[in-house]
Amino acid sequence: MTTFTRTPGQNGAALITSLIFLTILTVLGMSSMGTALLENRMAGNSRDRNLAFQAAEIGLRDAESFIQKSGRIVGNIFIESSAAATDGDDGSTCKYGFCYNSLTWSNNSNWIQSPVWTTSSAFWSNAIQYQRNDASVNNGVTHKGIGRAGEKIIVNPLYVLPSALPLVSAQPEYLIESIPQKIGDNKYYYRITVRGYGMRSGTLVMLQEVYTP
Repeated sequence: MTTFTRTPGQNGAALITSLIFLTILTVLGMSSMGTALLENRMAGNSRDRNLAFQAAEIGLRDAESFIQKSGRIVGNIFIESSAAATDGDDGSTCKYGFCYNSLTWSNNSNWIQSPVWTTSSAFWSNAIQYQRNDASVNNGVTHKGIGRAGEKIIVNPLYVLPSALPLVSAQPEYLIESIPQKIGDNKYYYRITVRGYGMRSGTLVMLQEVYTP
C-alpha cells in the first residue's frame, strides 16, 4: 500500500518576504544615491565659492597696484587727462569706480554713514574691471578701458594690465573709496571693495580692505 504525505501549502509567504526585503534594499540604495548626489553638489558649490574667493583676492592685489602705480589717483582726485589735479574727477559720482564720500558732499554724509558699495547698485556699473582690453590708440597713446561703461584713460606704464582669469563667469571688479585720515589732511586711506565670481554667475564673494599706499 502506497502512502502519500501532503506538504502544507506555503500560500506565497516566501514571495512576500522576498518582496519586502527587495523593497527595503531599493529604498536604502536610493537613499545612498541621494546622499552621494547631495555631497557631490555641496563639494561643487564649495569649489565654486573658493574660486570666487580667490578671484576676489586677486582683485584686491590688482586694486592696490592700481592705486600705487597707475598714476591716476592723487588723494581724493582721479586724474583724467593730465598730471594736473584740476583735470581730475572728484569722485562724487564714483566715475571710473573711484569714489570720494566725505563731509564735502551735498548730502553731508560720510564714508561710515553712507558706504557706496551698499547704498546703490548704480555705482557698480562704473566699477573698475580686473581685466580691461586696450580699447583705442589716440595720438600714439594707448587708452585702456577702466569701467563697465568703457571709460578710457591713460595709465602709467609701471602699472601692468592683468590678464583675464580663466574659468570664472565674470572678471573681478572693484570700487575704490578715498577716505581722509583727518579733516583738512591731505593723507588718505583707500577702502577697496571687490566682487569676485565663480564658474556660475550666481556665485559671488565680496571682500574689502582699507589700504594705505
